[in-house]
Amino acid sequence: MSEKQFIDFNQLVNDIAELAEKIVNSSVKYDAIIAIAGGGLVPARLLRNYLKLPIYSVNIKTYGEESKEKSGKVEVVQWLGKAECCSLGGKNILFVDDLDDTRGTLKHVIDLLNSQDEGISTGEVGFAVLYNKIKEKAYELPEEYHYYSTRDAEDKWIVFPWERE
Repeated sequence: MSEKQFIDFNQLVNDIAELAEKIVNSSVKYDAIIAIAGGGLVPARLLRNYLKLPIYSVNIKTYGEESKEKSGKVEVVQWLGKAECCSLGGKNILFVDDLDDTRGTLKHVIDLLNSQDEGISTGEVGFAVLYNKIKEKAYELPEEYHYYSTRDAEDKWIVFPWERE
């Protein structure tokens, strides 16, 4: 994937406002945001300006360390601790990431939520992404999860303002 699409900070802020409006106008009132690091950290923080919710963070790595290519391996670098899992129990949680590429990250988050060891007994769960890449997904999101995106994007490498070229 050699073609790139650059997103500037003004576009990002406008897209966050649009995403926040979709979430606020949805049928679910969320209790917490969980940013999926690295791409979801900045969007989650900007969404907080609109949603006024506490932010937690998890880190699930699906790209190779030395390249921007999918490694095929998923590594859970950081998940929620027992105290966070207990405090989020029964609450409506919104996971935030920058984009939905193959949907692999979202699948692994769902697997962790439902895990015997790491799981959380939540209320409603939503996934918010800035951009949904127009391509076949490796995983179909079950109906019980809510999904929000600002817009569909071509299958190009998206370069965000916080990334180096």
